[in-house]
Amino acid sequence: MKIIFISIGILFVTLSSYTQQSYILVGEVYSAKVSKIDPVTNAKIATIQVADSVGIPIPNISNAIAIDTIHNWAYIACNLANTICVIDLNTWTATYPNIAISGLGKNPSGLALNSAADKLYVATLGQNGVQDSLNPLETISITGNVFPPTLTKIAEVPVGKFPLNVVLSHDDKYAVVSCRNQARITVVNLLTNTAELKYNYPNINYEPEGLDIHPTANIVYCFSHGQNFIDILDLDSMAIIKTVNITYTGTPPSPSAGAFSPNGNTLIISGQTSNKMYYFNTSDPYNPVQLSSVLSVGAQPHKALFLNDTVAYVPNTNNTHPVGSISIVSAGQTPVNIGNVTGTFNGPLAMALVRNNMTSYQPATVENSKINICTDPFNNFINLELTGNKGEIIITGISGNIVYKKRLDSNSVTLNIDLPNGLYLYHVSDNNKITYSGKIMVVK
Repeated sequence: MKIIFISIGILFVTLSSYTQQSYILVGEVYSAKVSKIDPVTNAKIATIQVADSVGIPIPNISNAIAIDTIHNWAYIACNLANTICVIDLNTWTATYPNIAISGLGKNPSGLALNSAADKLYVATLGQNGVQDSLNPLETISITGNVFPPTLTKIAEVPVGKFPLNVVLSHDDKYAVVSCRNQARITVVNLLTNTAELKYNYPNINYEPEGLDIHPTANIVYCFSHGQNFIDILDLDSMAIIKTVNITYTGTPPSPSAGAFSPNGNTLIISGQTSNKMYYFNTSDPYNPVQLSSVLSVGAQPHKALFLNDTVAYVPNTNNTHPVGSISIVSAGQTPVNIGNVTGTFNGPLAMALVRNNMTSYQPATVENSKINICTDPFNNFINLELTGNKGEIIITGISGNIVYKKRLDSNSVTLNIDLPNGLYLYHVSDNNKITYSGKIMVVK
C-alpha cells in the first residue's frame, strides 16, 4: 500500500466541539432559510435567514449545502441573490444581508467544497443568466480563518445548459456536473480547468439531475429524471460503464437523486413523481442489485441524507406548495418509514449532516510540539513520532466518518492500518488541542 501525505504542515487549532450533538441542516427554498434538526428528538430546533424570500413558487436557495469541517462553516447557494451565503455554525450567524461575489454567474445552484476547504465549485447560468451550452462551473477561492471568509472567483469552465448538481472525486481532481437541460454529464479536470468528458444523452428528455459518489469506489451514480435509470460513471476509465434500470409498478419514479449510505452498501433513490423511495444493495458498487422494498414518503422527495448506515432523512419538497415535510426512513432488507420530523418546513430541499466531531477553528499556541510521520510503502504501516506530546490520532473519510481512531500512549508508535483507495483526513490531538492535521491519499 502506498500512502501519500498531502499539504504537510503544522496546524494549531483549539478543539471546542467534540461533545457537541450532531445535527442536520436543511435548506427551505421558499422561506430562504436554513434550519437545524435534532436527530435525537427529530424536531426543528433553530432557523436562520440566508437570503431574501420571494415566496411561492420562487425558490431562492438551491439544492446543495457544503460543510467546511475545518472552520465549522456552511455554504449555501442563493439563486436569486446571485451569491453564496456562509453560516458560522459556531455562533449560528450568517452573511445576510448577502455579500456580493465579484464575477459570480447568475442563479448559482449546485456546489461542492474541496477537502482543504479553500475552494468552492459552483454551477451557475453565467454572467447573462440565460440557460445555454456555455453555462459554467465556477471556482471560488476561500481565504481567511476568521468569519466571514473572503470569497473570490478565480476560474470557470463551460459545462452545459442548466448545470444543476456537482460532486467531487475523492482526490479533489475532478468535478462531475449534471447539466439537466443539455442532457449531459460533464467531468471537469480541476487541475487543468478543462472539460475532460462530456457525455451526451440522446435527447433532452433524459434530464440528468442527481449525482452521488460512492464512499470508497471512484465511481459516480448519475440519475436521469426523465428515463428512470442509473448511469454508473467510472472516473478511472472516464466512461459510463453500466446503465441500471429502476424497476417499478404504477407511476414512474422520475428520480430526482440518490444517496449512498456511509459504508456504501445501500443506495436510496428518491422517486420525485411516484413519491416513493427505491432501495439498492450496492455492496458491489459496480453491480447494484435492486431490493424489493419500496417506501411511500411525502410529496416530491429529493436527495436523502443518511444519519448513519441504517437511518436516513428524506426532504419532501412539495414543489410550489407552502409546506413540505421530512420523512425518516430506515435502510436494510426490510426498510420502514419511521415517521416525520416535527416542525413546519417551507420547501425542504438541500440537507447536510453536521457531525459531533467537528471543530471550531481558533488560533492557539502549542509549544514543544513536533510530529514526524512516515510510511512503509510495502505494508499497511504508518510510523508516527511525537516529541513533547502524547494524544490521539483520528482518521476520517472526506465526509467526516471516522475510519480509524487510536490513543497514543507513547511518543513513537507504528499503526497497522488497511484502508481502501481514496482520500482521508487525519488529526493528531492532545489534551483537546489538534496539534497536527493533514490529508492522506491511499493508492494500492
